[in-house]
Amino acid sequence: YDQNVLRGLGLSNFYEDRLIDLLYHCNVKPVVNQIECHPFNQRQSLLQLMRKHQVVGMAWSPFTRDRQPIFDHPIIKSLAEKYGVSKHQIILRWHIQRGIIPLPKANNVSHMEANFDVFDFKLTNIDMDVMELLDQQDFLEDHHTAPGLERLLQLR
Repeated sequence: YDQNVLRGLGLSNFYEDRLIDLLYHCNVKPVVNQIECHPFNQRQSLLQLMRKHQVVGMAWSPFTRDRQPIFDHPIIKSLAEKYGVSKHQIILRWHIQRGIIPLPKANNVSHMEANFDVFDFKLTNIDMDVMELLDQQDFLEDHHTAPGLERLLQLR
């Protein structure tokens, strides 16, 4: 970085505690943090912290990794119908409007093209607020606390 070989540093899966620790002890501030982020796991407090420190969020799982049927959710379906776009495009546009870089997986060229075709519409503020209703703040156990880690370890 100091020799101008790298233009920026990125992180992956840094939670609030680790991000703050790094920011207070690093010489080169990271520019991006790749995290699991989707409508069911919106990571609002982490993203707020990242914005405060000018670290961009990058969603490596913008569609929930197929663990939950997000495309069957009535809010996603109704917004796709309202805007005349696909359910995937609604979610990608939602990420973009939140200032997050989505990294969607695409199995074919038509999916890739559709993923890029999200800049000719914009979700209203009300629709963005409706999307917030999908957040399941307890989606993941907080493994950064002793009780959360113990619950995860008991799942074996």
